[in-house]
Amino acid sequence: MKCLRKTLIAALVLSMIACPLIPAAVASDDAASPETKWAKGIVRASHTVYVYAPIGGQLEAFDLAIGDDLPRDAVLMEVRPTEVLAPYDGVIRIQHALIGDMAQGVVAQYGALCYLERQDVEWLKASTSTAYDDAKARDIRVGQELRVYNNKTGSKDKREALGRIVSISGTDFVVEFPAGIFDIEETIRVYRGKGDSYKDRDRVGKGKAQRVPPIPIVAEGIIADIMVDEGDVVSRGEPLYALDAADTRHDEAADRGVVVPDDCVLSELFVRSGQRVAKGQLLFTAVQLDDLECVVEVDEIDVLALTDGLTMRVKSDAEPDGFLSATVERVAPLGKIVLDTTKYEVTLRFAQEAEHLLPGMHVTAYWE
Repeated sequence: MKCLRKTLIAALVLSMIACPLIPAAVASDDAASPETKWAKGIVRASHTVYVYAPIGGQLEAFDLAIGDDLPRDAVLMEVRPTEVLAPYDGVIRIQHALIGDMAQGVVAQYGALCYLERQDVEWLKASTSTAYDDAKARDIRVGQELRVYNNKTGSKDKREALGRIVSISGTDFVVEFPAGIFDIEETIRVYRGKGDSYKDRDRVGKGKAQRVPPIPIVAEGIIADIMVDEGDVVSRGEPLYALDAADTRHDEAADRGVVVPDDCVLSELFVRSGQRVAKGQLLFTAVQLDDLECVVEVDEIDVLALTDGLTMRVKSDAEPDGFLSATVERVAPLGKIVLDTTKYEVTLRFAQEAEHLLPGMHVTAYWE
């Protein structure tokens, strides 16, 4: 009995040597023949979308992860650039800057990118030399609140306001008060104290009402966006300009939002929320799932027989019961050594839409 068992095992081994195994995928295909060649590979997207920062700045918080669907034209990230903000409420006057200008150059030539004209306050330039002849009357400080008065008590044209000292230089000082109360160049007096009693001993000085000098708006860097036009009324803290690094170039207003041109899927992410980025820095890559190809590794013995346009049949490991038709699009000229042989990457383009395939899936390609 033992001799018979040994004889059967020996016969089976000999039959396996005489008839080498055919890949299961080929054996299951009725159209396969002994001349069928095969190569394994993976599915990948035909091209990768590279998405770069449109302007330098800080990334706002975003919520993206590998594999997320990215809708076309949806804002996926936002970059907050360095901005020049309006220091006060006012009106923009004399716009000198253009997009793409070096801000320092504009300031050097014109003194400012633009000027901001305040319309909410006016100034009085006065001197303590016109104050009551008393040390207390001449003792003033920046930020001190004073009474501003245009005439003597009892006048029918009596006008008054509260002002604040905004600067002092020697005996000269400037008082700022609400606009529209006094006429420009009208002589007005400044007093200490409270109420409507204006006594000589409280007089700090006098001068003429005038408009606040236009405020020059200056900055450094490349003008990447201009958010205001000459004559615009702006509020304090409103952005006037967006700036970028000196080594960048902007020919038109820079976008802040980051978008993709077509529906795709996030494949790699290189940044995080709050990170500072430079214009042109790679933020992420994406792929389109409706435009796939496969790359198979062909043995050096078979690769020379392959030509562009050669048709192959491709079977997915995920769906072993059907074939897709594909054609050779490119044979890589440089191979890589795998053990004791050299393999060459061959790119195949599907002849029809590969509905059930995804990047990274393993496939086997067959050809005669």
